[in-house]
Amino acid sequence: MKPKWQKFLLSPCGGSCLTLAAYLLYWCVSWRVRGWPPVSRSVKDLLVATVSVSAIAVGFLGTAKSILISMGNRKIVKQLKDAGYYGQVIDYLMAAINLAFALAIGSAAALLLDIGLLPPHCYVVVFGLWLLLAAWTAFTCYRVIRVFAKILRAEQE
Repeated sequence: MKPKWQKFLLSPCGGSCLTLAAYLLYWCVSWRVRGWPPVSRSVKDLLVATVSVSAIAVGFLGTAKSILISMGNRKIVKQLKDAGYYGQVIDYLMAAINLAFALAIGSAAALLLDIGLLPPHCYVVVFGLWLLLAAWTAFTCYRVIRVFAKILRAEQE
């Protein structure tokens, strides 16, 4: 059995926290060496792309949930229900959908508020929180993709 700290680091939340810690370490070192770095002009393009990708992810994850629900009487679904994991798989899907939706809304809000106009010390915090949300969303989507691939592979057997 893995220790709790190892389970946390391998979870989507743990991976996201490590991403945020690496980001903040980069900004602290960069600030100590050169002062506050200038705000990148490409952040707006990144936010626009993130809104699009997040919205597409919500649609695909919703479709995956529909597929799983439509597999109702299949052997693998019965096994998941008997083992007590069916609800957990649905929870994983819902967490990924909710986070992708939150990322799309957060990115749209950052576009509307134009975070590039913030003072550098505020920009670092806001962008760091956005990065945390983006990493957390990516890790939860990856978890769902892995679990769903195993379910589909088991269905073929």
